[in-house]
Amino acid sequence: MKKTKTAAVRKKKELSTSLFPKIERRMLAVNAGLLTRAVSLLVDFLLLRFTIAIPFVKKVLSFYEQAGITVYEANSSINSSEVFNISRAYFEAHPEILNQLYLWFIGMFAAFWLYFSLMEFFFGQTFGKMLVKLAVIRDERPSVKDARALRPSILQCLLKNIRWIPFLPLIMLWPIDLLFVIFRKDKRSLSEVMSGTKTVQYVEY
Repeated sequence: MKKTKTAAVRKKKELSTSLFPKIERRMLAVNAGLLTRAVSLLVDFLLLRFTIAIPFVKKVLSFYEQAGITVYEANSSINSSEVFNISRAYFEAHPEILNQLYLWFIGMFAAFWLYFSLMEFFFGQTFGKMLVKLAVIRDERPSVKDARALRPSILQCLLKNIRWIPFLPLIMLWPIDLLFVIFRKDKRSLSEVMSGTKTVQYVEY
C-alpha cells in the first residue's frame, strides 16, 4: 500500500513539472485571451530588452558618437533636425558604417524571431507564457492523452512569429493579429491561423 502511494506521489510530481500537462492531471486547455497574451508578451519584452535590445542601442549610440553626436543629442528632440542632418551626412560619407547599422538592426529582430520560434518549438512556451500558463499547440485534436503530441513543428513556429521580421507587409501582422484575437470566437490571431497553431491556457479543474 505504501509503495502504491509513493508511486502515485512520484507520478503526480512528474506531471506537475511538465511544460505540456497531461490530460490525466485534469487540465483544461482554453483559448488564450487578450489579457494573458499581453502579460506574456510584456514579460518577454522585458527579458529581450535587457538581453538583446540594450546592447543593440549601445552599439547604435557608438555609431552616432563616431559621427560627433553625443548620447544626449541622439536622445533629445530639441535639435532633432540638426542631429538628423549630421547623421545623414556622416552615413552618406561612410556607407560601410550604415551597412553595419542595418545588419545590427536586422540581427536584433532576427534574435527576437528566433527566441519566440525556438522556445515555442522546444518547450511550447516562452518564459512569458510559462508565467501565465500559456502554450502554443497545433490546431488539431488527435486521439492522444499526452499534449506533447500537439507540439508544433519548427516551420509552424517560424511562420507564426514571422511578424517579428521588420519589413512590410509582415509588420502589418501586429495590428491584424490584435483584431483577430479580439473579434474571432476562438481568439486565434491571423499568424496562428496561417501557421495552423493556436495559443491556449491550461487551467486545472
